[in-house]
Amino acid sequence: MYYADSLLDRFRNVDALAQRGVGGERDNAVRILADMERKYPGIRGQAYPRSPKNEAPHLDAFTAASGNFGGPVAGAPPKAAGFDWRNAAQDAFGWAARMAAEVAASKEIERIVASITEVQSKNLSSGKFQVSVRFGAEELGYHLSRMTPVQRAEFIERVTGLFREELTYALTPSEEED
Repeated sequence: MYYADSLLDRFRNVDALAQRGVGGERDNAVRILADMERKYPGIRGQAYPRSPKNEAPHLDAFTAASGNFGGPVAGAPPKAAGFDWRNAAQDAFGWAARMAAEVAASKEIERIVASITEVQSKNLSSGKFQVSVRFGAEELGYHLSRMTPVQRAEFIERVTGLFREELTYALTPSEEED
């Protein structure tokens, strides 16, 4: 999918603000950037296309794996015309590293939510139904002060998911009521 130049310009401007902004300005830019990347898959690659002549030379995966760092390898497959294996491998390894970092951060947020969040529902004597989410104030402050804006957004999503699950469970009629 190709995105309009105006959208790519906006993405680059928000990205610059996320890198150079200060305080809430930076936090908002990071949040908007994450939303844009989620809404427009591949936008970063279109906003910042790779230019082989501006990159430092890298070893292709076949040469690096063979232990021959720099010279031709006997029996190496010929390079496909117009395809740069070096950049393809670099992109793949970069993507894998980003995914591993996201998974690790996601697991940490999941652990934090499980350790400090208590979700409870009950019928009140007034005839109203209540769902509550409780946190230890000190624990919440400690963890939030160490989270990036993207991690905070994920924390909120996970807590909202717990709330949604509790409310769905509470509002689902039991078989006895049917």
